Amino acid sequence: MQVSADQVRVLWERGPQVLRTVWTSPTAFTRVRLEDDGRYGAQVRLILSGKRCVIGQALGPAERAGLAEAVEAAIRLARAERYT
Repeated sequence: MQVSADQVRVLWERGPQVLRTVWTSPTAFTRVRLEDDGRYGAQVRLILSGKRCVIGQALGPAERAGLAEAVEAAIRLARAERYT
């Protein structure tokens, strides 16, 4: 995952040198939610205009909560960088 002042990108790794972008959104409008739908436990979702991308599926519940906090912090810092 990459967070810059301009965009949030989620990359999927297929092997040592193959990366595929599975999500791109403007940093200014991307939201992070830790949501529990009752079926799979809490999931970290990136949200933009009704679109969603689940991240951190291989993590445990405590790690997912930490991931959500870390991504929110990275987005907050990237927004601050853009508007200084």
